[in-house]
Amino acid sequence: MKSQQERLTMPTRQQIADWWSNTSEGMARILDIQERFDIDLSGSLGGIEIDAPHCWACNKSIRGGRKRYNTKDLGLHRCHVIPSTHGGSNHPSNIVLMCTDCHKDNPDSLDEFSFWWWFNNVESHFNKSIRMLSTVIPQDMKGMSDDTARELHQRVLNILDEDKPVLVHGRMSMGSMMSVLAKAVRQHKRGSLRLESY
Repeated sequence: MKSQQERLTMPTRQQIADWWSNTSEGMARILDIQERFDIDLSGSLGGIEIDAPHCWACNKSIRGGRKRYNTKDLGLHRCHVIPSTHGGSNHPSNIVLMCTDCHKDNPDSLDEFSFWWWFNNVESHFNKSIRMLSTVIPQDMKGMSDDTARELHQRVLNILDEDKPVLVHGRMSMGSMMSVLAKAVRQHKRGSLRLESY
């Protein structure tokens, strides 16, 4: 049973990141997870970049990676492996940092294997983005030539210049990226570099 003090004191995001990346206890915890569950977290938890905040599950860069883990409005959640409602500790060994989406999706149970298995198998943010963007490309364009790809690239650049999508925290939203690409594909299909309306 965890002590009252261990349950009440929540470490900061920076303390959690430091524990996993800079302590012998953190490395021992990663090895323990590998030995007990045959799950290798050395790439994700063993390679935490202290100066580039990101979701440890999907590897999504937070705030363009320009802030530190000690930034108050970082947008990373402190997520318990074993939930505190089930007696899980607030010790860094039981907490990882995740984006809102991953925190919502993680398994909440007493089964530590379930958490680590899920954590190790979350689709990377980059792969998810590529998969979402690829849905915009029609099937008949999936095997496009280099010339077509260059033309599509130029159309995307022209649309970005004309439409000027707003960047939030230094990045374009997935919706903006998908709509710009869809517009470029539509222009390509219609055969003109400019369309009065989309």
